[in-house]
Amino acid sequence: MTKKVENSVIEKPISIEVGVNNRKIKIVKSIKWFLKIIAFILLLVFLINIIFKLNILINGDVLISIDPSNQNILTQKRTSENVSYLISFENRMFCEATCSYTFVDLSNNKIVDQKNFTTKDNNSMKIDFLISPPEKGTGQLAFELNSKCVNKKSFLCKSDETERQKSSFLTLSYELSIEERDSIENLNGLLVQSLNDVINQDLMLQDLTYQYEMLNSSLHLMDFNLQSFTDDFFLLKNDIIVAKNLWNNEEYNRLNESLVDIDYQLRVLNYLLLNASNFLKRHVYSYENTRKNIVDFTGEFEKYEDLIFMNQLLKQNTRNYLSDYYKIVKSFNNNNYQNYFELDDEVENLTTDLLIQYEDADRKIIVLNEYGQSLLNEYNLTLVEQNDSLYTLNAICLKIDGIDNLSDRGVDFSAGYCGYNAVSINFSNYDFNLISLPDVDDQTFLTDINISLKEHLPVCCIFDECDVCLQSGENKNNEEMFPIILVHGHAFSDSASIENSLAGFSTIRTGLVSDGFIDGGTVLNTDLIFGYEEGVLGKYNKPIVFGTTYYVDESMIKSTNDDIETYASRLDKVIDIVKFKSGSSKVNIIAHSMGGLVVRKYLVDFGDDDVDKLIMIGTPNKGIERQVESFCPIAGAQKECSQMSSTSKFINELNNANNKPKNTKSYVIFGEGCNSNRGDGDGVVFVNNTKLPYSLNFGISGDCDNSILHSDLLNINKYPEVYQIITNIIQN
Repeated sequence: MTKKVENSVIEKPISIEVGVNNRKIKIVKSIKWFLKIIAFILLLVFLINIIFKLNILINGDVLISIDPSNQNILTQKRTSENVSYLISFENRMFCEATCSYTFVDLSNNKIVDQKNFTTKDNNSMKIDFLISPPEKGTGQLAFELNSKCVNKKSFLCKSDETERQKSSFLTLSYELSIEERDSIENLNGLLVQSLNDVINQDLMLQDLTYQYEMLNSSLHLMDFNLQSFTDDFFLLKNDIIVAKNLWNNEEYNRLNESLVDIDYQLRVLNYLLLNASNFLKRHVYSYENTRKNIVDFTGEFEKYEDLIFMNQLLKQNTRNYLSDYYKIVKSFNNNNYQNYFELDDEVENLTTDLLIQYEDADRKIIVLNEYGQSLLNEYNLTLVEQNDSLYTLNAICLKIDGIDNLSDRGVDFSAGYCGYNAVSINFSNYDFNLISLPDVDDQTFLTDINISLKEHLPVCCIFDECDVCLQSGENKNNEEMFPIILVHGHAFSDSASIENSLAGFSTIRTGLVSDGFIDGGTVLNTDLIFGYEEGVLGKYNKPIVFGTTYYVDESMIKSTNDDIETYASRLDKVIDIVKFKSGSSKVNIIAHSMGGLVVRKYLVDFGDDDVDKLIMIGTPNKGIERQVESFCPIAGAQKECSQMSSTSKFINELNNANNKPKNTKSYVIFGEGCNSNRGDGDGVVFVNNTKLPYSLNFGISGDCDNSILHSDLLNINKYPEVYQIITNIIQN
């Protein structure tokens, strides 16, 4: 019994100690598992974060593409045109983007439509708009659809929250229909004819006014209402000015109505002016005729003298015709008469009376001559009869005075009718000078009516500014208007979308548009120019920026596995298309990374006549090496990566001194600050591998702490000095 008790007492302490140790072991194991779980979670979060960042780098954040149904609409109608857009969105799993689209009439900077929405994953939306040309004129309007998206950052969506945007530029060119053109040409002819008619009436009225002012003091023009003609013409002149303004404002319907009214006014005023001109001519004729009649009366003065002489012989009184004639002259010179007919009648009456008196006296002298002839017959004397009775009488007197032993009848005849001298009138007491009309010389009159009409050239409106459209080739060699082509760099992954490559220039493109550039959209080497008017985008007289990719082959299929020579060939076609659309003879190019090598290869293979300036950003002009060279074919295409190697044949030949461009000005923007034990650079390209000896080189200091400087060089929000360098180069 005693042993049993002792044994039980000894075993109890041992059991308690073992239990405590077991609990401690379990706690330690739990802590270890907890720490492992925590470490695993942290590692998983780290790996997810790395994956998300790589995914953003390779595939980009939310991407937008816009596919328009048309980029250039040409119409001869005044009706609305429909344009459709397909907006597609590519987004990463777990990410939701806040998006919007805005359709803007760039002609007046007014928003036509806009919408805000959210989108997940990959989807698309189709939208339609109606756009209308102006009711009059010809020209070109501009529209733009702009879509923006930004991902909402969350635990599962590691977005950099950079806003992505895409735009599509649209032109609406409107021309006159054949009917409109014919109608306007007809109106133009009618308006020009009306202007000529108004000018002719202006000159006619000036000439009439001049004649009136010159002749009014001499002519009897009491019925000549010159002021009424002037008033009527003033109204007509105002109407033709209004008609010109209607033409200038292209208000053709109102112009047509105005020309009908002007035509009526012209016919009425023309009738009145012709009548007034004829009235003036009749007065001039009547004046001259009356004056001639008055002057002609002086031809009767000889008869008047003979009459006085005959009346002396006949012992008769003679009317004082000189006094009466003088009164007529004074009335004529002083305009003291009712009308020309009054003076004509007075002259005619005076002439008639003188003739009657003369003929009466002449008959009496003829009778007297017959008596004298009878006296001569008594003496058997003959007499050759004269044509004039007074000459005959004088001849009789000479015969009678030569007779001796003259009879008493003969003595009486001689005493009564012979021995008188002819009468000569003294005109010194009278001024018979008649006033003549002043000489109305031909004058050259001027008109202030301008016959020239505004030429209605096509008007292009953009950014709330309207100006005459430039014609194709007009701005061909203007360096300030050379379009810019944005050429992206090497895709980090074969699976990366083309939109991701194009999105790299997003902030630079936005900056250029903010500075007045037209966003010409994306140009592919497969784009067709059929149906496009050459220089259609250059009509606005604004610089244009285009994006492009060399990752699309001739079959419009994405192709990222070709060599740089092939990419250069595709770029050649893109440059031709851009030149055609812009109407410029040259382009400027901004190229990033490998894009600079593509452009340089283009200059070697196709010449540098078409590129004015080449700006390369982070371009490995002397190749890539070390870790980047090793990583490149893993993430990207094998061919282009091997060609970009610093030891490749391609790089060696490209940098041959003979391949230095002769006409293209070259600029290099490189990044520095991402130091490694093997050199300084932008995290992808070493500084020494970027610079070229014949180009202007600009360094941008940065870092690669949270991102890669090589890509960030395109983010002008982060590195604004890059954009400043670009604008200085383009402007200068």
